[in-house]
Amino acid sequence: MNSFSKRNGLKTEAILQKHEMPPELRNRLWSSIRKFLDQYDSSRAYDEQWDSGGKIFVEKIFDEFFKLPLENFTGVPSEDIALIKNKFFDCDWNEIYDFIEFINSIDWITNNHFEKRVNNVLRQENAAFTFHKGKIIPLLPEAEIFAIDSAIQESNDLASNHLKCSYDFFTKRQKPDYRNCAKEAISALEAFIGTIAGTEKTLGDILKGKKFTHLDTHPALKEAIIKLYGYAGDKSGVRHSNKKSQPTVTAEEAWFILVTSSSIITYIKSILRSEKKK
Repeated sequence: MNSFSKRNGLKTEAILQKHEMPPELRNRLWSSIRKFLDQYDSSRAYDEQWDSGGKIFVEKIFDEFFKLPLENFTGVPSEDIALIKNKFFDCDWNEIYDFIEFINSIDWITNNHFEKRVNNVLRQENAAFTFHKGKIIPLLPEAEIFAIDSAIQESNDLASNHLKCSYDFFTKRQKPDYRNCAKEAISALEAFIGTIAGTEKTLGDILKGKKFTHLDTHPALKEAIIKLYGYAGDKSGVRHSNKKSQPTVTAEEAWFILVTSSSIITYIKSILRSEKKK
């Protein structure tokens, strides 16, 4: 909400650092989890028992996440929620996000709007993360995430898998792997174009050849893709270096390569659709 204090410059809000978990953010994340748990309380008075789905779910929390003895599970919502709450408020900042991902990962849970509710809290409290497709990831531009998602959907299976791996390497919360993020993104582009061209040649050879005509109307763009591939493919690049000579790839470089590769895939796919309509 754009409050009086914000409108008049009396209160400013900066994006939190990744490791920050102030009480306000922690409290509101717990409230989101509590509302989620409420749907499994058959009594709605917190003094009877969980419904069948709630029993399975809460037992999973006790056993698989907090590693508690199952005899601690009472089956009484008010008591079980109190224990979960105590464990939650003892968690380190990263474990809070682990817990949120765990809750969302149970695949028989559907239509609970949990991700949307958590995202609202993260956004309103200026957290450094967002919740996207079941993962807590660094706060990233929505348009660029959309470009990656679109490319994953537009690509063949091989290219799509490379893009997913690239995205996973980038969004590892504890230890992002930017080098492999860039490597997988370039591999996705190579796999996608190689399938279209019907060859297993390298991306550079395909684009320099005469048979790949889909970018001939844009020679500058074609040359830019070749140079992007060269960045990753030369002897000191991210794809062919040994452990001793691994190049340093920054977060900004890795994200640029992932988004750019995704955008090129989507662009070429749109050209192919246009050609089919002719």
